[in-house]
Amino acid sequence: MQKERIKYKQDLQCGKRQLIGDMSERQKRRQRRQWKKRQRHCHLTASTSAANTPPASPMDFQQGGHQSRQKERGRKHVRCEKAAAYKRIKVLEAELENCKKKAERLKTRLFAMVSHITSYLNTE
Repeated sequence: MQKERIKYKQDLQCGKRQLIGDMSERQKRRQRRQWKKRQRHCHLTASTSAANTPPASPMDFQQGGHQSRQKERGRKHVRCEKAAAYKRIKVLEAELENCKKKAERLKTRLFAMVSHITSYLNTE
């Protein structure tokens, strides 16, 4: 890359190359036409090569092929962990529901006691 840059600068100094701003209008048109032609050619070759390339072959395990032992064991481990987490969530949800019921029951009991005490104090 560095060599190309040095050669480009040397060509500019020698006059082998010109900047587009230093060219005449006719030379600018000609240069731009060449650029467009090269660009079209590059796009055309890229698109034809992409069209002629066969599609990627599907992976073996998608067709029911053999998986490695380690991969099968890893999947089994993941499934086991997922099931354990699901069970743990269910247990915790049930525990939470019980705690909510207990809190509600204690709240009503407290309210009943407070109302009983206030009514007792009001009668005296």
